[in-house]
Amino acid sequence: MYPWVITYGNRKLVWVENQPDPRWDNRNYSVIKILDLRSMTTTRLTGRTRYMAAAVSPEGNMIAAVENTTEDMNELVFIDPDRGRITGTSIVPENVYLQHPQWSADGKKLTFIGLSEGGESVVSYNIINASWETLVKPGRSDLQSSFLANDTLFFISSETGTDNVLMKTADNKYFRLTNTRFGASDLTYDGQKILFSDYTAEGNNVCLAGKPVPVEIRLKENGSSSPLLDRITNMPGPKEKITEEGYQVTPYRKWQHLFRFHSWMPFYADIEKIKSDPASIRPGVSLMSQNTLSTLVTSLGYEYSATRRSVFHTRVTWSGWYPVFESQLDYGENSMVYKLGESVNDPPSVNPLTRFSNTIKLPLLFSSGKFSQFLQGSVSSDYINRYIYLKENGSYDYGQLILNGRLYFSNYQVSAYRDIYPRWAQTIDMNYSWAPLDRAIYGTSASFSGTLYLPGILKNNGLRIRYEAEKQDPSKYMYGSMISFPRGYKDIISTKINFLSADYVFPLVYPDFSLSSLLYIKRIRAGLFYDYASGTDNYYFNVPVNSQLTTAFHKGNEIFSSFGFDLLSDFHVFRMPFMISAGVETTWTKPGGKPAVSLLFSMDLFGMNIGRRKGYLKGGY
Repeated sequence: MYPWVITYGNRKLVWVENQPDPRWDNRNYSVIKILDLRSMTTTRLTGRTRYMAAAVSPEGNMIAAVENTTEDMNELVFIDPDRGRITGTSIVPENVYLQHPQWSADGKKLTFIGLSEGGESVVSYNIINASWETLVKPGRSDLQSSFLANDTLFFISSETGTDNVLMKTADNKYFRLTNTRFGASDLTYDGQKILFSDYTAEGNNVCLAGKPVPVEIRLKENGSSSPLLDRITNMPGPKEKITEEGYQVTPYRKWQHLFRFHSWMPFYADIEKIKSDPASIRPGVSLMSQNTLSTLVTSLGYEYSATRRSVFHTRVTWSGWYPVFESQLDYGENSMVYKLGESVNDPPSVNPLTRFSNTIKLPLLFSSGKFSQFLQGSVSSDYINRYIYLKENGSYDYGQLILNGRLYFSNYQVSAYRDIYPRWAQTIDMNYSWAPLDRAIYGTSASFSGTLYLPGILKNNGLRIRYEAEKQDPSKYMYGSMISFPRGYKDIISTKINFLSADYVFPLVYPDFSLSSLLYIKRIRAGLFYDYASGTDNYYFNVPVNSQLTTAFHKGNEIFSSFGFDLLSDFHVFRMPFMISAGVETTWTKPGGKPAVSLLFSMDLFGMNIGRRKGYLKGGY
């Protein structure tokens, strides 16, 4: 909510609330919401509007709102609180910015805090004759709120050095009604007493003052409300010769400014892979571009691969329209030849591996209150020029195209910094893959993943429950699995599998340990987990047989389960703004067996405050 103002009239509460655009980061709206205290229901009265402040009349039959248009014009708008329709508008004189609208006691006038080049003022609008009037001239004192009762104006001003309640009578005399130590705010008047909030060292107190003794004061024509600042005089400085320089205005052509190279790295790294696998950094060079409007992001890279080949990478992301278009091209690695165990010769010539991927996605973020929802649908195509031997034809199939459709949704509660998991959250991820041009090689694959986050027993503890399922109808080859497998097992793909997992995480200690600017350890945490899966018709890859790696197939249903614990540390190195998590994972696949110990490492590149966009869970889409 901004501003932090709630108005009341005839058992209705009205306020203005920020509403972010579901697609564009840099566009948001301010809408009016109304709470009916009779039915205790909250209604969003407007949508895709730009109301900066709103107030409901004492009778509750009219809402006055201040609107700032995209042309930077300020208007006073009157809205029907029952139907949300605009019943009238008025242009603000001299385009003064209006803040904190308040209705008079009789509901016939409105007062505002006005902001202009001359400073802050108090202005009023007469509902009967649609006229504007300046009640307090613009000045350098800070004005907070105002209220009209008959011909008397009550307002809060810093004129006396501290925010106090002042009164202006019909004969243009000013009186101070309060003498607060730290400042008053949020003023109203019921005809007999004034009600306001008084700030103290222990917090805010709600104060009711009856028949205060007024102290007459004079408003300063010039100067500020601070006596110390008024004692400082402007000293004449050295005279500088001001030269005029003319600038030629030219229209901005988007297509002429698509590329703006801003960074480079003396190595090659895939930003998506390096977050979880720092070993993915390879010798080479990377070059990044992002245009001024952030609608086109491009990366170019050269990699000297582990197979001693020169590999070229490029990725282009266009976000200038409502859907996002992303393309990636990788070229130069050794091509792959699959024979399905047939003893045949390789193709006479093998081209370098070429992979061309294209994705169309629509990311939408809905944020309201303490919960945020993220919805993204996407369709992608992936072409790889692999060589696959077909026994029926006695020849190799060159190049395959795989299509994938995906729908991802998450709903989560904004977390505290110490929460490892969100206190409440749910995610759903559905995938479907098929190969319409290569049905003789690939079949179809469908997968579903659902996650539920719950609060733990103690503060900052968290429980995560996952259920995932996948079914493949292979023709000759299977797709890579889109779901998880119990920890401790690897290189297994099932034709049909159901997976269930539970993780409980909790912090152990916050050492707050730093080693100069090299290392800062924030937290040491642990987690317990149990994984269970039921797989049918399972393919085992990289099975060692006679010092060679081969593939094994197990027909029928098998049960896979594991349990164990994690021990991780969250830390920063070299004062980098993103957090690194590293530790060990110990897994048992059967009680009393030998545990498997593996290293864990991840970098939260998008979890820092700089350029942070909330709306999706870590490890989500």
